Order: sequence, then structure tokens, then C-alpha cells
Amino acid sequence: MKELSKQECCKYGHSLRENSFLNTYGYRECRVCIKIRIKKRKEAKPWLKNYANAKRRCLDKNFKSYKYYGGKGITCLLKKPSVDRFDNNGNYELSNCRFIELTENISGYGENHYRAKLTENKVRRIRELVILGIKQIDLAKELKVAESTIWRVVHHKRWKHVN
Repeated sequence: MKELSKQECCKYGHSLRENSFLNTYGYRECRVCIKIRIKKRKEAKPWLKNYANAKRRCLDKNFKSYKYYGGKGITCLLKKPSVDRFDNNGNYELSNCRFIELTENISGYGENHYRAKLTENKVRRIRELVILGIKQIDLAKELKVAESTIWRVVHHKRWKHVN
């Protein structure tokens, strides 16, 4: 990659103007580079535009097609789709992928997640111990997890499927 001067931004070499911005990676970008990056991102996920338009047709009263969809009582029950691979060791390619709702894509959550520190039995026990008066911070230290993890378990923000 070529070395950029202080007057250039990104790999496109546009000259920096006063209205340049620091991007998430700490590099300066001009408005043109930002537009190019956003356009490439949208082209990589064409289904996202279709999802957004379907939602707007049903919910946004100012959208040009609303009268044909939301105006007739049609609602958008679509959740943002998630990509699921048939073979988790395979590549992300059309023959190995399908679109499903995020709520369906739970195979990698809970005990099955590769970084899981808790099990369903531990989650039940955490909830019981907190009811009995054990402090969340003590449970977090004992189980070697963050205190916020214990809080989320107790308040059913995580492990919702466990009673």
C-alpha cells in the first residue's frame, strides 16, 4: 500500500478538504471516500435494501408506495435476516448459505457457543442463589465471568430460554 501524504485520504488519493472526518479506523476520509465505502457496502448486501424497502412500504406513511401496502393494512412482520451456513466449516457461498430470522439462528448460542462459560444448569443455579441472597459479584468471581453477565442472566436478558 502506498504511503499517503497529509493532504491525501484513503486509497483513492483524494485531497483532504476542511470537511474531512476520522473514520472508525483512525484514518481521515473525505466525503467522496465515505460515499464510495457506503455504496460498496450496500452492493455487498443487496437483500438489506430490499428488507429496508419492504419495511418502509408498510410502516412509513410518507413513503411513495405506502398507500398500496401499509395503507391497506399490510404489515411487515419480517425480522432482519441472518445468514446461516449449512456446513459451519464451509465458506460463505450461495450453495452453503440460507437466510433465516435471527431468532431461528440459535444453534451457536447457549452451551453450544464455542466460548460459553455457563451451562443451563449453572444458569438455573445462579438464579436460585440470587433469590436466596447471594451477591452477584460473588457469583461472578466464583464462575469467572463478568458481573454484568450475572446481571443479564438474573434479569433474563441472556439465557432467556432457560426457566
